[in-house]
Amino acid sequence: MKTLISAISLMLLSAGLAVAQDNSAASVQKGTGNEVIVSQTGSDNEAASDQDGTDNYVIMNQKGAGNLADITQINFAGFQRDHEAIINQQGSGNEVDSRQQGGFQDLLISQTGEDNYAVTVQISSSNSYEISQEGNRNNADVRNHNLRNDDEVTVNQLGDENSITVRQRGNGSDYSASARQGGNGNSGTITQEDGSSNSAGFWISGDDNSTAQEQVGSGNRQRAEITGESNTYSVNQTGESNRLYINSRGTGAGGNSSRSNSSEFTAEQVGSGNLASGSMGGFGNDFSLFQVGDDNLVSGGAGLWDASGFTIEGDGNTVTISQMSDGNSATLSISGNSNSSVISQD
Repeated sequence: MKTLISAISLMLLSAGLAVAQDNSAASVQKGTGNEVIVSQTGSDNEAASDQDGTDNYVIMNQKGAGNLADITQINFAGFQRDHEAIINQQGSGNEVDSRQQGGFQDLLISQTGEDNYAVTVQISSSNSYEISQEGNRNNADVRNHNLRNDDEVTVNQLGDENSITVRQRGNGSDYSASARQGGNGNSGTITQEDGSSNSAGFWISGDDNSTAQEQVGSGNRQRAEITGESNTYSVNQTGESNRLYINSRGTGAGGNSSRSNSSEFTAEQVGSGNLASGSMGGFGNDFSLFQVGDDNLVSGGAGLWDASGFTIEGDGNTVTISQMSDGNSATLSISGNSNSSVISQD
C-alpha cells in the first residue's frame, strides 16, 4: 500500500488550481495516473473531483469557512486500485464527502475548526483511512464495506462534543479500527461484523464521554484505554476465541497518566474460548462482565497487554463477573477500601 503523504505537505503546496472567495472547482478524469490539486482560500468555496480509472491522485487544500470537498474515485469498468486522496480544511463548517471503490486506496483527511463533518465510504479491501479533527462538535463517519481483508481505519479527535462512528463489514479478516478522543462530552462507536482476526481500539481522555464497541466473528481483539470522570463504556463480542482488554487506571499499556473516576464499564462475550483482562483504578467505578459459553476466562498473559486477570485499585469500586456454562475461570485482584466484587459461575 502506498504511503500517505503527510498533512503538513498540504500547507507547502503552492501549485495547482487556486480560487478566490465564493468560487467552486470541479474536475472529471478518466484513465490512469491522473492528478488533481486544488487550493482554495476564502469562504463558501466548493471543490469536487470525480476520477474513473486506476493510480489517480487528489489533493484539496481549503482555508476558510463553509467549504465543501467531494471526492469520488471509482472504476466503473472494473476493479480500481492504488488511488490516493488528501484533504486539508481549516475553518468552520467544513465538510468532506469521499467515496472510494477497489483495493489499496489511501485517504487522509485533516480538519481544524468547529462543526466539521467527514463521511467516507470505501468498498473492497486493503484500504487505509486516516481522519484528524481538532475543534468542537465535529463528526467522523467511516464505512468500510469490505469483501476481503486488511482495511485500516484511524480517527483522532481533540475537542468537546465530537462523535466518531466506524463500521467495518465483510467476510474477510484483519480489519483494524483505532479511535482516540481527547476532551469532554464526546461519543464514539466501532462496529466490526462478519469477519475474523479483527482488532478495535479506543483511547479516551476526558469527562462525560460515551463509547461502544461491537465485534461479530472469531479471533477478534478489542482494547479500551479510559481516563477521566463519568465516562461510559460498553463492549459486545459474539463468536469464539475473542479477546478483550480494558485499562482505566493509567498504569497499563497506553501511557495514560490519570485515573478514571465515577465511570461505568459493561462488557459481554457470547461464545466459547473468550478471554477478558484489564485493570481499574480510582473511585466510584462500576464494572460488569458477562461471559456466556464454554471455556471462557478472566485471565491474561504475554501478548494480551500483560494483564493478569482483572485488577482493581482504589476505593468504592464495584465489580460483577458472571460466567455461564462449563469450564470457565476468573482471576480477580482487589486493593483499596470499600470495594465490592461478585463472581457468579453457573
